[in-house]
Amino acid sequence: MTCFEDFVTERVLEGASIIGLYPATHPETLELFAAWRLKAGR
Repeated sequence: MTCFEDFVTERVLEGASIIGLYPATHPETLELFAAWRLKAGR
């Protein structure tokens, strides 16, 4: 899996909707992903 797919999997397991998350069609998805990468060190 790619780093983005790891992020998506984690978000879905937390209860987020897949719609707008994968593929990243909502602008805030990329912002959340960037923050997640910083936090996760990835």
